[in-house]
Amino acid sequence: MNRKHANKSRNVRMSPAQFARDECANLLPGGACLGVRIDSLIDNGQPKTCSPRDRCLVAEGKRCDYFERAILPLADKPSPVDDPNLQAKRAAARQEYQSRHLLRDRNQKRCRDCGNPRPHRRRYCDLCAARRRRETYRRSRAGKSEVRATVTP
Repeated sequence: MNRKHANKSRNVRMSPAQFARDECANLLPGGACLGVRIDSLIDNGQPKTCSPRDRCLVAEGKRCDYFERAILPLADKPSPVDDPNLQAKRAAARQEYQSRHLLRDRNQKRCRDCGNPRPHRRRYCDLCAARRRRETYRRSRAGKSEVRATVTP
């Protein structure tokens, strides 16, 4: 590799979409996404769930759980010998993705139900907490109406 080409490849930044295009197993050559959920890959013996999409979520600028949990940790892997700056490019792409979606780091606590990042000192994210609160309220109201019905002669 000549010196001019080496300097050019050193300065190239990697976008989160390029990072996904290079590393994501869900991404098809036409830009479509298989949508395989990472949780279904972890459970052995369970059927795999997926929701195919016409376009990659990361390429659209949206959050993708598979990308966050499977692809972003690759930024910590050392660079191969043939591309010594790959780790720095991946780290820059990870930083851009996290700043775009206001993610702190990959060690951030996650919701017990959906796996999305959750606020500090909470068990569930705001959406799941609201859903659980509604379910609890409905159950308590249903229980009180049954008690009234049995008490009344």
